[in-house]
Amino acid sequence: MLAKVLIVEDNPINVIVLKKFIESVCTPDTVTSGQKALEMLEKNKYDLVLMDINLGSEQMTGLDVLQKLRENPALKELPVIAVTAYSGDEAVQGFFSDKFTDLVVKPIDKEKILSVITKYLPKPA
Repeated sequence: MLAKVLIVEDNPINVIVLKKFIESVCTPDTVTSGQKALEMLEKNKYDLVLMDINLGSEQMTGLDVLQKLRENPALKELPVIAVTAYSGDEAVQGFFSDKFTDLVVKPIDKEKILSVITKYLPKPA
């Protein structure tokens, strides 16, 4: 059975690209807002989350979602990968100090995203 991954991304093109790139190694669900992400995480068990940082016009950023998620003891260890166009050294350091598990910089490269997520997905039995 394939691992389940939640993609939190507000850009429809990025959603299509991410799904296409990772569907060979996992079963992706997608949401376009932080609030929907939190609802999905309460209802379903995921092995990993791909989290966009800038969720458009929404009140909640990917960082806000991560902070709420980390407050839940059941989700404290869930791998959350930041997916972002922010790539400066300071931004990268910030993502790790904010408790993101790892980081993938946009534009998304298929080899890179697969290499990062397969490090954290459970190994198939």
